[in-house]
Amino acid sequence: MPEVVHKPAVDIQVSTLERVEGILQAAGEPVSKTYIHTKLKEMQAGTTPARLNRALQYLYDHRMIVSGSKGIQWTFSGSDRLRRAAALGRRI
Repeated sequence: MPEVVHKPAVDIQVSTLERVEGILQAAGEPVSKTYIHTKLKEMQAGTTPARLNRALQYLYDHRMIVSGSKGIQWTFSGSDRLRRAAALGRRI
């Protein structure tokens, strides 16, 4: 039986997450990965596509962003009422 080799997840820095978060919050509308990558380069904080994908996946998994046909958008709200409604509300 062949041995299964698991690749470790791509490491990202907290600073990368914070920068991506800031870009998405400032945009206020859906943006593309290319837009985010370009903004990171402008900040002289460029990253690899794999690391950007990992950062976006982390934010998506923690329900801070959504991804749709028009792009990626920041959706996180610190509102306790909104978090409670999302956790207990009816799915439509």
